[in-house]
Amino acid sequence: MYLLGNWKSKFRIGSVAVMSLGLVAIAGNATASASAKSHKVSGRSPHGSLTVVTEGSAWPSLDPANPRMIPAEALEDPATQPLFYTDNQHQLVPMLATKYSISNDGLVFTIQLRRDVKFQDGTPFNAAAVVYNLERYANPLLNSECVGYLSVMKSVVATGPLTVKITLSARDASFMPVLGSQQCSIMVSPTAVQKEGANFASDPVGTGPYEYVTGTTGVSASYKFWPGYWGAIKNPLSTITIENVGDASNAYSALQSGTAQAWINLSDASVSTEVQQARQDPNLVVEKGPATSINYVTMNFKLAPFNNVLARRALMYATDPKQITTKLYGGVYKPVQGIFPPSLFGYTGNLKGYPVNNLAKATALVKSLGGLSFTLNIDDTAGWLAEAEALQAQWAQAGIKVTINPLQAPAWIGSLHALTYQALLIVSPNLTDPDEATSRWFLSSSPLTQNGLKNAQVDSLIQRGRALYAQAGRLPTYVKLNQLLGTTILPWDDLFGQTFFQIQSKSVHNWPAFTSSYVPWNLISL
Repeated sequence: MYLLGNWKSKFRIGSVAVMSLGLVAIAGNATASASAKSHKVSGRSPHGSLTVVTEGSAWPSLDPANPRMIPAEALEDPATQPLFYTDNQHQLVPMLATKYSISNDGLVFTIQLRRDVKFQDGTPFNAAAVVYNLERYANPLLNSECVGYLSVMKSVVATGPLTVKITLSARDASFMPVLGSQQCSIMVSPTAVQKEGANFASDPVGTGPYEYVTGTTGVSASYKFWPGYWGAIKNPLSTITIENVGDASNAYSALQSGTAQAWINLSDASVSTEVQQARQDPNLVVEKGPATSINYVTMNFKLAPFNNVLARRALMYATDPKQITTKLYGGVYKPVQGIFPPSLFGYTGNLKGYPVNNLAKATALVKSLGGLSFTLNIDDTAGWLAEAEALQAQWAQAGIKVTINPLQAPAWIGSLHALTYQALLIVSPNLTDPDEATSRWFLSSSPLTQNGLKNAQVDSLIQRGRALYAQAGRLPTYVKLNQLLGTTILPWDDLFGQTFFQIQSKSVHNWPAFTSSYVPWNLISL
């Protein structure tokens, strides 16, 4: 299941669960740094082979900048590493960087880099390499998933061998959360990109502890331990193999048989069945993260029928999220209202005026519109189809006629970016900051708008929220924005907050229980 933005974490009022990235309010010169420990490569010989399975659509590339790259897969590559990642306590942790600072005006971010790091092809990792990568991700011609996130980046320059200065065109409180949770700070070898051209998509070269050996794009990728790795590995593995086995039943069977030791990126809601089974297996461990995403139907403002707010409202009245979560997923997931998942600050629970399930109101609106019919684009996997068919049956009760259109992942994602869909079933990414969703999908000037919305009041609130760096000061803005979008503009038909799971053998050690972004492969052992 594709998590857009890089889809592939959260907060609420009242009983508030706050996600914090350790960002501090700007008072003078704000600085955040990691516990940048001294790193020494372990002398222990590599041993053990780890096989990891995923399920769902085949990944289209191993290049993090590929326009059809699913973020979760970009962040699960043992060959590459980011500048920063987000740990299980939702803190921003430097990886290839050591620290960053923010200027008094909030427009200049200075990042310090680790020394004595090289890419696997021998290219030095330095400020010039970082500039190359960030400019590449931000290039509109490349159409990377990061274009929208990095569009605020006015310039990026090397001010020293290991110092990078990034100047923004406007204050953006989500800039560092983006670098710590999306693929936009994954560093790849400039030499390899330029040398390999299109072939780089099937042969990644990074700074990670394991180097790519061979594979079939979208199906499998094999890696071996790289002895030139800059960091510390207590118990390095000899090999890592990542395989896409197609569906949840195959993934679970691989774990039961022992042919695989871990199943990651359980992003399809239908895996709730296997999760419940795994909890009863004494040889398996289920790791659960928070409800970091929203499962929802997005509606296109550019095309009929959803260019009419009454059609959007009718669809929401005709939808019963609780029935979907109960009958399809055993009650594992909980319905949500608004554009933020439950763990992200700005989420307020139930919204006053939200169009909750009401078949009579839905039917009346459909009649007033003279009927309502549309095509629903979905990813062509069994889990998506089951959910789409359940929704189709609900909507039919209100007289809404729906054609389900299963598409392979690239075409499905392409229809979203090109705004050629009428309605589309999708899951939001793991969000670490509300601006990641709002400015990307709803800002009029966004190059990756999701609905084609252009609204001056929404734009004003988005700009206000991203200009404030203190979380407490930003909260009222996002509460207001969530209310406006969730009850008046209605861009999405919300279904439920989606929790992410990971299942692994008890033989796997030191795999973080839940990381909302990069997988720190240097920690994992058998």
